[in-house]
Amino acid sequence: MKRLFLLAGFISLLQLTGCSNPSGVSNAPPVWNTQPMVDATAGGFTVVEGSVTGPPAPTVYYYYAADGTPIPPDNDFASDGNWKDATAALPTIAPIGDYDSFGVAVNSEGTALSDRIDFTIPVPVAGDTQIIAVGLMSFNLRYCPGAPANTLPIETDDSNILLSSVPAIWIAETEITYELWITVVAWAQGNGYGFANPPGTQGDGSGDTNEHPVSMVTWRDAMVFANALTEWYNAYNGTRSDLTCVYHTNSSYNSPIRQVTNSTIIDTSAGGQDNPYVDAGADGFRLPEMYEWECAARYMDGSSWTPGDHASGATDDYTNSTECARVAVYGGSSAAIVKSKDSNALGCYDMSGNMWEYCFDKWFPYDGSTRIARSGGWDNAASTLQVGQYQNTSPYSKFNRLGLRLCRNP
Repeated sequence: MKRLFLLAGFISLLQLTGCSNPSGVSNAPPVWNTQPMVDATAGGFTVVEGSVTGPPAPTVYYYYAADGTPIPPDNDFASDGNWKDATAALPTIAPIGDYDSFGVAVNSEGTALSDRIDFTIPVPVAGDTQIIAVGLMSFNLRYCPGAPANTLPIETDDSNILLSSVPAIWIAETEITYELWITVVAWAQGNGYGFANPPGTQGDGSGDTNEHPVSMVTWRDAMVFANALTEWYNAYNGTRSDLTCVYHTNSSYNSPIRQVTNSTIIDTSAGGQDNPYVDAGADGFRLPEMYEWECAARYMDGSSWTPGDHASGATDDYTNSTECARVAVYGGSSAAIVKSKDSNALGCYDMSGNMWEYCFDKWFPYDGSTRIARSGGWDNAASTLQVGQYQNTSPYSKFNRLGLRLCRNP
């Protein structure tokens, strides 16, 4: 009884003195002890967290907007459409430009803003990295500056020069891994998507791993996967800026293609699975055009190009087995994990060998229904590694030496 009396008396004393915890420290609005920072690159930025204290312990949010955007009334960044979420330690995609960022710490006693952080997303240069991150999963894109008109050699003997220009793109550092494929497909199937061959295969299917490139998927699967990857990214994006889908069923570009089949009949109707409407201005993921792919595979310094009879990244032609083996998986008994060989000048891996890679283009002028594939496969001869080489495949076919690499517009 005496102990209970003493405890009750202690509690009463705390109440009288205004203390809310036994340490005797009163609750208070948040205080920033260390200011946050922003690590900005050409591909986007990452917030480096500051430190902030209470008590009680505050919840911290980070936001960004175009340079000079007013601070919203009552610091209500979450309801102001001009300010976007910038999750700490998670890379955020942002276009070239000047930006402001704030940390916002909130507890039951009030709100505290960090200092304003000014940062710039610079113009990218060849080989710059853009990190695409969703939760614990991420993959990299590399910047390819493209090529002016009348500068890019084409064909294996460099006998022609491409008359048109090639636009700049962000292109995937590696072929799409099975891990990324199956993660996105699992989400997509629960969100209105249907694939011709949803499981795909790990590498060539001979006991490979999630780090091998996916294979046994059709061109249709690859096309609709690009939309699915875009929407999967958006679904876990918080209030960060969403990306827009590229492939649609209509010319208004407001109906992304989400369903494909394994029908052997080519659907040439506008907006069909073999003839989608393409939103050229969209910033979501897509298949590269054949000459976008070739520009990235040949790129050296913007004025000189890897010769058409070389593997991508090689310093001699395909008859040099040492050089081919340095940069490409070919002529063997199985596929390899991505990035098992040296990269090319942009930092892209396996652009020759391991898996053939779908491009968006139709096979013209020979055929208006099949699609272009480039790169060469893990079991093919060295001649298929040539960056000027290409092949065709029907949109419903699938092989264990054929996969995909995606890109997006800057």
